[in-house]
Amino acid sequence: MATVTRTSEEILPEDRVTNALIERTEGQCGVEVPYNNYGERGYVDLVANRRRSSRIIEIKSKPQSANSVIRQFQKMKANFVEGTEYESLLPQKHFWLVFTASQKNIEHLKNNKKMYLSLDSPVFMADETGRIETVFLHGEINFTDSSKNGGLGTLKGIQKQGPLACPYCGKEYKVEGYYRNHVEQCNKDLEVTKVNS
Repeated sequence: MATVTRTSEEILPEDRVTNALIERTEGQCGVEVPYNNYGERGYVDLVANRRRSSRIIEIKSKPQSANSVIRQFQKMKANFVEGTEYESLLPQKHFWLVFTASQKNIEHLKNNKKMYLSLDSPVFMADETGRIETVFLHGEINFTDSSKNGGLGTLKGIQKQGPLACPYCGKEYKVEGYYRNHVEQCNKDLEVTKVNS
């Protein structure tokens, strides 16, 4: 049986983002974790444990339609915890929808923002280093120039509709300034941990 190896150019964006998110996670990770809750079956792309919380992550690189993405994500949210035998879930659970960083995905999110804003979970975009930008979180985050920052746009503004949750640890803030400072520090802490390990 022949073994197929891929060059770095041939590795899919979803695989690169998954590998980078695993590298940035201090705790245990599970990839393609199955669930089966009374016949509702599926797989979660990544379960990443950090501190006291589990991040249950669906990663999309080439979404066909917003309806199908949201349907799959909602099905996973409704059935994963009760339907999995994955033993390493931590008490706090955060469901994330993550898109790989690309101009096409930015346009997809902009064109379907009302649909994604209807989710009660955050929507992120991640580049191939595992760096995460918040797209939608209790309101709207706008991209300014997606050609900078490795394909990610910069945060332009947020209309708050509730507490802001850190994408790295889940800590919530009501004041945007405190939230931004915390997220910046949390990201630096992750990079320091990665360098020191």
